Amino acid sequence: MPFLVANGADESAIVGATWGLVVVTALLVVATVIPFVGELLRRRAERAVVASRAVPDMNILRSRIVGAVDRLGSSDATLQRAIEHQEVLCDKELHMLAPIIEVRDASLKFTNELFLVRHLLTFSRQNLEKAAKVPDTSPAADIRKRDALVGDARRSYMAALLSLDAAEELLPRRERLVDGERFWDRFARVSDERENDAAAALAAARPVSRTSKPRAS
Repeated sequence: MPFLVANGADESAIVGATWGLVVVTALLVVATVIPFVGELLRRRAERAVVASRAVPDMNILRSRIVGAVDRLGSSDATLQRAIEHQEVLCDKELHMLAPIIEVRDASLKFTNELFLVRHLLTFSRQNLEKAAKVPDTSPAADIRKRDALVGDARRSYMAALLSLDAAEELLPRRERLVDGERFWDRFARVSDERENDAAAALAAARPVSRTSKPRAS
């Protein structure tokens, strides 16, 4: 009988020790997980801030680059006046890019892609600058070289567009969309809708009221 009591006491001690170990392990897991979750939430918040600062200007810049690619592919793109105009626009696009690169808390890969955009736009500007120095009355051989420079500028523009899209893809999808639409798509759509609403309001000769509101978009 004493043996049975001692044996039962040993089992109780083992069970108690086991549960104590479980509790300690659980506490250690919680202590490890809480900082991890906090860090995860902090990083998510930082990405959301980066997206809100960068996406609007990135989309406006993207629309300009798309326009440049289209213009440089047109039949009159290699005329001197057109080249000079595009060179000025390219310089403005580089200025637009600068504050996007300087957005705080962006990831290194995001910044790297934007540096690629700047690198490629700089190539475009350099080629356009060289091409703009060739008059339309130049010999055929010089005109062919000018055409090649314009083609190189267009290719660099296209590469910059791909890099800009790659940078945007690094941002959380939820943070770079507005109600499921890309920022620029919604911007263009709502802009058209407001223009149409304005035309309708003016055609109806309705007085402008401080209480009038645009339709929800």
